[in-house]
Amino acid sequence: MNNKKAILKLIGIIFIGVVLKVIQLPFLEDPLAKVFHLRMIKNVATTPFALILIILSYLFFSIIFIKIQGRINGNKIYKGLIYGTLFGLLWFFGVIEMGIIHSNSIKQDILYGLGDALPLIVMGILLGMFFGSSSKNQVSKKDVMPIIGITLIYSVGRYISYIVIGAQSSYIVKPIETLALTLVNGLLISILYYFVKDALQHYRLVKRAFVFGFIIFGIDWFLYNLFIPLIYDISLLQTVQSFLGRSIPDVLYACIGVFYSEKVRVSKNNKLEFRK
Repeated sequence: MNNKKAILKLIGIIFIGVVLKVIQLPFLEDPLAKVFHLRMIKNVATTPFALILIILSYLFFSIIFIKIQGRINGNKIYKGLIYGTLFGLLWFFGVIEMGIIHSNSIKQDILYGLGDALPLIVMGILLGMFFGSSSKNQVSKKDVMPIIGITLIYSVGRYISYIVIGAQSSYIVKPIETLALTLVNGLLISILYYFVKDALQHYRLVKRAFVFGFIIFGIDWFLYNLFIPLIYDISLLQTVQSFLGRSIPDVLYACIGVFYSEKVRVSKNNKLEFRK
């Protein structure tokens, strides 16, 4: 990242991601366009802001991988593929969630969601190829406790957002679909933490939870959730409700999930050591 070649490679990867995203738009029907009015129809000047947001999302996505990948075990292309796929799936199910809330065509949601995921997967592979390093480091023993803990805490937190905070959802009208999607989102976040955990082991637990929740997961999630207010003509109140009811709480639930699941894991391991 300190030389011109690295910067040019990074720009090239981001450019490929943007092209993959933009070339799909004429062919994929936006499922939310039937629900919201496109802001760009009323004001073409907003279109560049959407493009800037895509570039920023891909930029932070790339920089975070470059910063943490050296401490993650595995082949460099494998690391890039898993990283890109996990974030791609988060974006994919973000589209599916909006489709469930607004009763869109599931076929359109799937196609549009795959269109969101594809650039991230391709970029992840390219980042692994050009910026990754195959490594086998000394790492702490892993177990499934964080996967279970983060999934459950996130899912319970989401229902607090639905019921108490009033986050937009279909948990009453479509309870099974909403529960399934909530669990899937929680599972994806927990797997993402499991994947990057080795890169965070040198932090104390509180900082580890913060770095994962607000930086690795949070920056991407905040930027992703900015697309709707930038592209669609919704009110400032709806935008604030979206962030206060969904985006910010989601990040907090991820942080809490990491903190408490790791606390339980350490406590469990200490008890096992004591019995020996």
